[in-house]
Amino acid sequence: MKPDQLVAALESAALQLGVKVRYDSLGPQGVQSGGGLCRLRGQWTVIVDKKASPADKASVLVDALATFDVDPLQIPGKAKQLLMVRRQSILGGAPGASVPAA
Repeated sequence: MKPDQLVAALESAALQLGVKVRYDSLGPQGVQSGGGLCRLRGQWTVIVDKKASPADKASVLVDALATFDVDPLQIPGKAKQLLMVRRQSILGGAPGASVPAA
């Protein structure tokens, strides 16, 4: 799956989860943040640097969306697999580990 296709699949996942994806300019070059998950006005939002490469955009989306339950998502297998692997690494198998409620 090409990075652009992966970004589109992850945007679809965000929509299914009720998470808004917002592309903004995040500052001058050299800034190390490509974006991330936050809660704005009561809604989960992923802010992504619009100047980032498709691969970097996908990475930010995977990191943010993997904090949610991805099992019920209807997205291509490769995108779902990336989310599930990342989710497992976030949870680390720790009992009682919490993630945001959608």
